[in-house]
Amino acid sequence: MTARNHNQQQQVHHTKNMHEAGFSDSTKKKIEVWKEISEVLQGRGYKVNGNVCDTKMRALRRRYKTIKDNATLSGRGAMKQWQYYHAMDDLFVKKPATQPRVVEGTDPGDTSRATPSSSDTLQPRPTPIPSPVSSVPSPVSPHGESSCDEHGMQPPRKRARPQQQLRSSQLLEGLTSANQERADALNSFLATYKQKQEDGKQQQHQQQQQQQQQQQQEKYLEKVEALHQSKVSLLEGMVRMKNDHCLEIKTLQTNHQNVVQKLQENHQLTVQNLQE
Repeated sequence: MTARNHNQQQQVHHTKNMHEAGFSDSTKKKIEVWKEISEVLQGRGYKVNGNVCDTKMRALRRRYKTIKDNATLSGRGAMKQWQYYHAMDDLFVKKPATQPRVVEGTDPGDTSRATPSSSDTLQPRPTPIPSPVSSVPSPVSPHGESSCDEHGMQPPRKRARPQQQLRSSQLLEGLTSANQERADALNSFLATYKQKQEDGKQQQHQQQQQQQQQQQQEKYLEKVEALHQSKVSLLEGMVRMKNDHCLEIKTLQTNHQNVVQKLQENHQLTVQNLQE
């Protein structure tokens, strides 16, 4: 049995004991009481419903009855090492459905007669012989329990109270431990969830930064490309201007040479005329 099922059965038993008055109310159906119990357990973090609680309690009751009947037949006492024995014994020791009904007082000097319950149909329990001497204590089993405990009879109230307090304390410690485990698991889940959120935010922030950097790089590349185009255009304009200037210079040189040549020709003609 896992620790989870153990805690669930322990919680079902404890909560059923707290709602015992609801099972005694004839105006309420058992399924309604089990529904109330399941709502209490759901509030403590257990995923159960009324049918699950009823099934778990029936299984515990069958196991308890089997142990009690085997103890009655063998005469060696109940199997105390079963983890739910004391809790179930406290719950059903006062019930006529699982316990012999004491007709008269439980004082050692009184004559007691126990009648078998309706549910113990596997083996009839023998009627105890009235004790003629009130001062003789009940025989003690090897486990330290009295013989009346072996036959399912309720022990004296004064002797059972410390054991009930110890069992209640153990049950409370179990509930506290279960609640602490549930709280630790919830805190761990919340911490993990918060860490996941932080990681998601950081990853989203990094993605946004990368997108911004990529956009800035694209804008920078566009600016560089525009500047390069402007430089190319400027160089092309300068080359055109240079070519045009060179062409003009060549034209001027040609015109100048033509003018010089004409002047020389005119000079020679003038010199010839003068000589003649």
